[in-house]
Amino acid sequence: MSTHYIDMTADKCIDGNPRRDANYCDCCSHSNNDANPWITVDLLEVHEIFQIHVAGRNDDYRRNRDVTGLELFANGTNNLMLGNFTSANASDVIVTLPQGLHSRYITLRRPIPQNVNEWYLIVCEVEIYTRYCKPGTYGNVCEQQCGHCRQGPCNIDSGHCPNGECMAGWTGLECKTECDLGYYGLNCSSVCSPHCFNDETQCNKITGNCMQGCEAGYMGHNCSMECTAGKFGRDCRSTCTSNCLQGFGQCSKITGECQSGCVSGFKGHNCSTPCETGRFGENCTSYCSIHCFKGIEQCNKSSGICEEGCDAGYMGNNCSTVCPDGQYGRNCTGTCSDHCKNGKVACNKTTGYCMDGCNPGFTGPKCFLDCPHGTFGVNCSGKCHCYGETDCNRRDGNCSTGCAFGWSGSNCSNDLNLIERIWEKVSTSQSSTFSPSQDYDSSKAIDGVQNYSVDTCKCCSVTNGNSPSWWQIDLGQKYLIGGLQIFGSESSKMRAFLCRHQQLEHARVYAGNYSTTVNPSVNMTIIYEVPDMTNKRHFTKELEEPLIAQFVLVQLTQPVMTLCELKLYEKECEIGNFGAGCLHKCHCKDKRACNQVTGKCQTPGCLAGWQGEACENVCGVHKFGDGCNNTCNCKNGTLCDNTNGICFIGQCDPGWLLPTCSEDINILRRLDVQTAMSSTLLNWTSNRAIDGKIGPIPEVCNCCSGTKNSQLSWWMVDLGQRYPISSVTVYSRDNERKYKQLTNFKLYFSNNTGQSSYHLVENTTRRIDGNEHVLTFSNQLTRYIKIQRPGILTLCEVLVTEGECEVGTFGEECSQICHCADERACDKRNGYCQSDACKVGWIGTSCNKECPKNSFGDKCSESCFCADGTCTNDYGICENGCQDGYTGFHCNQVDEMNNQTHQAEKKKNATALVAGVVSGSIIVLILSALIVAVLIFRKRKSENNKSHYSTPKSRAAQDDPDYDTLDVLNDNQGQRSATYENEVVSSM
Repeated sequence: MSTHYIDMTADKCIDGNPRRDANYCDCCSHSNNDANPWITVDLLEVHEIFQIHVAGRNDDYRRNRDVTGLELFANGTNNLMLGNFTSANASDVIVTLPQGLHSRYITLRRPIPQNVNEWYLIVCEVEIYTRYCKPGTYGNVCEQQCGHCRQGPCNIDSGHCPNGECMAGWTGLECKTECDLGYYGLNCSSVCSPHCFNDETQCNKITGNCMQGCEAGYMGHNCSMECTAGKFGRDCRSTCTSNCLQGFGQCSKITGECQSGCVSGFKGHNCSTPCETGRFGENCTSYCSIHCFKGIEQCNKSSGICEEGCDAGYMGNNCSTVCPDGQYGRNCTGTCSDHCKNGKVACNKTTGYCMDGCNPGFTGPKCFLDCPHGTFGVNCSGKCHCYGETDCNRRDGNCSTGCAFGWSGSNCSNDLNLIERIWEKVSTSQSSTFSPSQDYDSSKAIDGVQNYSVDTCKCCSVTNGNSPSWWQIDLGQKYLIGGLQIFGSESSKMRAFLCRHQQLEHARVYAGNYSTTVNPSVNMTIIYEVPDMTNKRHFTKELEEPLIAQFVLVQLTQPVMTLCELKLYEKECEIGNFGAGCLHKCHCKDKRACNQVTGKCQTPGCLAGWQGEACENVCGVHKFGDGCNNTCNCKNGTLCDNTNGICFIGQCDPGWLLPTCSEDINILRRLDVQTAMSSTLLNWTSNRAIDGKIGPIPEVCNCCSGTKNSQLSWWMVDLGQRYPISSVTVYSRDNERKYKQLTNFKLYFSNNTGQSSYHLVENTTRRIDGNEHVLTFSNQLTRYIKIQRPGILTLCEVLVTEGECEVGTFGEECSQICHCADERACDKRNGYCQSDACKVGWIGTSCNKECPKNSFGDKCSESCFCADGTCTNDYGICENGCQDGYTGFHCNQVDEMNNQTHQAEKKKNATALVAGVVSGSIIVLILSALIVAVLIFRKRKSENNKSHYSTPKSRAAQDDPDYDTLDVLNDNQGQRSATYENEVVSSM
């Protein structure tokens, strides 16, 4: 050949190797890049040639390297062109010479075309045949039929197919053997696909096509390709559903099953089944809300969203959320009324209806509507009754113009119709009764039905008799009548009966306290006459002056009278008034309205200063306060205020305290005392000096005590026991300067009746300018008080004022001791301390009880355990030491060493005990000294205080020429052994 490439020399094209992949088989002749490459085959001798077969390469590199443009020559230098093959990309050239050609050389040349830079001659096999058979036969006499050769006739000698290539479906050198089962194609070199349906051997032996199609998951003529994305099943004829969770094409290529599940709204292995009605979501596992509008059919099977919205009462995409409080309706778009009773929470979330009704002032199922004209309150059930028929406040019924007549209360809803309130107590009668009587009797006029249609309502009282006709009601007791309402009828039947006359027009209404049906004007008062009824059937009359009445009579001068309803109104007097015209006053303690007729208080009891059933009467003379139970003692019998008792002239009778002159400071009026005197003039007995009257003219007032003229006259009072006296007031008769019947009197105190027991307190006053003389003392403790003078003794009044017990004493005769911590006076009667605290060591309400045994200190709260007796109640000192097992200053500490038994310890304790005793003794001595000092100090202080109670210097009774004993039977026979010496307390 012209040149060769590497080792691909000229002999390679006649090596008998049928392969044609020049780069790999090492069986092809390959020139370099020459302009006109060539190969010559030398048969070594001349042969008769009938056919030449040239096979080029057939792999992917054959472009510009195939046999396109190949020229074929014979006979060497005397070249005979056998053919020029220019078809593009030719890989095989077959030249048939039917007449034969004698030649030794066969040359193959491939001239390079213009404008081509790269050009090669590559020949994989050259076959030259020296015998000619008709195409398709071979053998010595061409008797054999060629097999299914792929590239032209078979070898006429052997019958072998060129290049050993059989048509698809055949194999063998002669290509007469069909492919075995499971194989197909050229030389049966291809294996049938394992994905043929039913049997992998059932493929077409020529094409490899699966004769019954592909099994699930595969496609193509030989079922070798997997289904493309989105396809599945046999021959991939089925399309995956778009409902797989991961999107289209994510289903199994064999079954179509969505391997990661279904998108919302579908279910089944291949997600092709929509959710049944009522289900939604991934794999249809969620339930649709039953609250979708128009039913669960409107539930989106993917999202669960109710596509038509929600039923009333629910909201949200899937209508599973109940409306929040305050909203209602479809999708909760409605807003509940602010006027629902109990707030918006009481609003029905479906309908918006207020389940508990409306707040006052609103109506309608949803409470959005204001109450209609003339109504108010809850569900607008209240009726307005405002003056002038104006509207009331729709919430509470309050009337800005006040109440219409017949109504009262804050919202004018209290019907004052007296008859309705006392219906069971009243009785009615009438002159006659229209037939049938059960339909028109007298009770119909107070049945509460206000209807003018007498023919149908059967609610009117109708008479039928002689003139005049009448109707009467007995209220059972007296009431204060303030007005009335009267209702007539409207009836064609009755009009026909009466011709042109009305059945109530010009009727007169009487009221009084006596039942009179004949000539009522005698004992009753006319309060109203019904006017013309042409255009009106209902009339109201408010009386200018309320009238007390028990009976009300309606009289008409016609035989037939129709009265459909009568209302009577009790007058409500202002609080504190009652009676006809509300002109009477009641002064009730509870400050509530009294009975309108009698004035009787609802709760018994009058305001201070008033009495009587109606509390209309002031207290009697000199009486005042609650129940008029208090007495004022104003000077000379003058009057006091009936409510508070304050005297108008600002002065009291002697012995009484301002401002009310009701507090008695004279103990002689409080105590059960005994009086006596040396003799009695006329009937001026000794008790008249304490009768509360100061005279001053004994001959007129008969209120003075007087003795006869004697050497020494006296008057005495026995208090019954000792009392501390702070003052004695003595009143003389009139014109004392003239009569001198008290001048130079002397006053004595004593605690027994012995002649030497009295003491006199000197008084510097020697004359009496008026008829009152006050002597004061420093709480002198005494039982007997004696006044004496020579000659006639006249006393118009004696007042004795009780003083206070000495600080630290109380009780009867100031004989008990109180130990108050503040050292102030305790209550002279019960001993209660002002500060409510006792001195240390004392307890009890009167601080007069010592601490119990083994206790001391403040409120006796400390303990002591003395060896003998108890400790002192104040400081807790044990005078004889402590009990065994206790120690300390107050013997209230447990002795921890007391239980030690070791002898040495005992000696040590004994030594310590001796030291303790010595130390304790020293402390006791010091405390004792302090206590003595305190006692001395208190004693001195007490003596100083007692200076206010000191007894004047004594002198013997027999040394006093003015002395006279109290013993009226044995005058001047007093005993010298008496407890007290006689002393002058005071003298004038």
